[in-house]
Amino acid sequence: MARTRLMRSVRIGVLACAWALAGGVVPGFVEVAQASAVHAPGTLEFALKLGTQTRDLLSVGDIRPTPRGEVFGDASVTIALPGNWDAGAGARVGGAWLEFRQPLGASGNIKDQMFTAYVSCDRWIVQAPGIGVALGATGEYGEARSWTDARTYSQEGPRTFVGGGSVRMSVLKELGSRLSLQGELGQAVFHAHAHDPFTRSDFDWLGRTLTLEVGVRLKVRRK
Repeated sequence: MARTRLMRSVRIGVLACAWALAGGVVPGFVEVAQASAVHAPGTLEFALKLGTQTRDLLSVGDIRPTPRGEVFGDASVTIALPGNWDAGAGARVGGAWLEFRQPLGASGNIKDQMFTAYVSCDRWIVQAPGIGVALGATGEYGEARSWTDARTYSQEGPRTFVGGGSVRMSVLKELGSRLSLQGELGQAVFHAHAHDPFTRSDFDWLGRTLTLEVGVRLKVRRK
């Protein structure tokens, strides 16, 4: 039931994003944005964020992709464009870690690591003094790897290559003339290919990623 509600919410968010990007936002909101923008065209900003995500991935010992939680850091740079648009690029690095102890069996740990690079395009649909809301999309490429180390053995898990895109919503709150607080929610769909060196198996699948991030943006140049 909870999964059904989540998927319904994601579909609504995707439709809302597509509507906004197509120019279907309420005209009054655009007029407010043009009259009182959070930042003017030509502004260059650098962002640092921390986040968590759930992705359909393979790890050590898996025979099919399963949803896995990860934490990551995100660094990006954006430039404000005319017409309430932003364009940018960034990268995420993170992963997950599990330690296991068995009195009568093996003890050790499992490590999952990920790297993602992306380009982004966002449209600010609400820009009042000191606050803004944007809907956007990204194109992404990433890699993921996993290992397990125990007392009696070590094993390398599948190496995964991921390519896809996402829709996202961002909320920005100015903390000063150059510093802002940013929260972001994104839903991605991707194609993945993985090779498992231990079993010599290959996998291909269509997966999803749900991402939540919080961080700061710094204006480093103004027009």
